[in-house]
Amino acid sequence: MKFFGLILISLLLFLLTACRGDKSVDAEQAFLQGDYTKAIEGYLQVHKQDSTNQRVRERLALAYMYRGQELYKKINNLSSLVRNFEEGQKYIPLEPSSEFDRVYSQIVFQVGQAYYKARPANEVEKDLNLNKTTTLMHQALDLDSTNVDAQNILDEIKLNNFQKIVDKATGIFNRAQSRNDVNLYFDALTQIRKAQNMGGTTPELRRMLSRIYSKTLGVLNFEDGLALAVLKEEYVGGKMIFSLVIRNYLSTPVTLSFDNFVLADYRGNQYNVDKEIMARDYNMSGIKQLALNHGEDMGGFLVFAVPDSVSFDYIGYRLMGRMSKKYYP
Repeated sequence: MKFFGLILISLLLFLLTACRGDKSVDAEQAFLQGDYTKAIEGYLQVHKQDSTNQRVRERLALAYMYRGQELYKKINNLSSLVRNFEEGQKYIPLEPSSEFDRVYSQIVFQVGQAYYKARPANEVEKDLNLNKTTTLMHQALDLDSTNVDAQNILDEIKLNNFQKIVDKATGIFNRAQSRNDVNLYFDALTQIRKAQNMGGTTPELRRMLSRIYSKTLGVLNFEDGLALAVLKEEYVGGKMIFSLVIRNYLSTPVTLSFDNFVLADYRGNQYNVDKEIMARDYNMSGIKQLALNHGEDMGGFLVFAVPDSVSFDYIGYRLMGRMSKKYYP
């Protein structure tokens, strides 16, 4: 009887909440019934009132993604699937639940599979779809290492495309060397990253990368979004001082912050900007912590406190979950 009493109390609480017009209840009902558009409307209202509610954020993300999947099944339209998928990604919490990650891994896989099956209109679109597929399959595996389907597609892509991309990268790299053309070096870098994205590398690819990094360390690359160029570095008394240029190629403004700069060595150690030294010795006069609009750039310097004789891997800037990096040879 006690058990049934608890059920009755729970039911009464549910009904009272529903009578008050609790949008989270309406949204949850719509979600469970598969009415994802209605669920999105309800969850959005709840999210406006409390943007920190993790469950609401996860449900909102899934509702968008499930709606995209339904549309894709009905009209086989890749753009509607991707549009809803990307909208849903905006609401994923910084530390989602393990339950969400398992479901999300399958969704990521399904979006990657849709790119893989899509019929491209031209070679450029074919190349883009292949790159999207490999990126999403790796992401699905990062979320759930037991996702065998994702690994199978990656293996198939590598078998059919890896050597072709390596050959293409080598051809572009050779032209870049003969012409000393930095743009061709960046083109070769793009192809090498595609090969690496498929999960493979070779000694020849590593040799080419070292040469490319050497030639492009001080050159901005628009493909990086927020691009870095290292003009000079100097080690003085336990301090590594970098002279940099940063340009924003993104469509939205970016407000720079010392906290987002990262210096990494080959041992996997990461170093942050030493704000104490910047304040004490340089009066914070290095890279300005200001907003960069699209197309704008800024020059300045940063100071990192690092041990002597450290070999650097890259200097980078962390932004919206990704890192713009400038690698060292």
